[in-house]
Amino acid sequence: KHLTVRACTVGFLDAMKRKHSHGDHPPLHENVGELEGLLACGIKVQALLPFEVSCRAVRDEEAIPDGSKKVHFIRHGQGHHNVAQKEWRSKADWDGKTEPYTPDNDPDGKYMDALLTDVGEGQAKDLQTRTSCLRPDLLVLSPMRRATQTGLMAFEAQVKSG
Repeated sequence: KHLTVRACTVGFLDAMKRKHSHGDHPPLHENVGELEGLLACGIKVQALLPFEVSCRAVRDEEAIPDGSKKVHFIRHGQGHHNVAQKEWRSKADWDGKTEPYTPDNDPDGKYMDALLTDVGEGQAKDLQTRTSCLRPDLLVLSPMRRATQTGLMAFEAQVKSG
């Protein structure tokens, strides 16, 4: 069996919309950093699987070989923890190491399982244009609320249709 990976993130989609307002997708090499991370993870997982795994980037509309699966990875939209992190890191006294959502800095855990901001909800809904042509066999979501919100909003039509 083979596994084909297509990676896309909300941030990448935002950049794509700014650069390509006429609707076509940018070259895949603009997303190289995230693809490298996914491929590195894949190599670690591959050793644990009883079948061959090979990964290559493909466009949404590209056909894949028989017996293969196309997997789309979508990063969550902007969460309240992302805003807090940006604000935290912009402080003049930031030490370059600490984060606002550690147990020491967030004893109430308000950023531990943060919801999407209004911007993040908009990012997730913007994905609907791209996901409308997809017919996933399975939708796997992180149990983190921001990831679950993003996935359910991005694939709203598919979830409603069962």
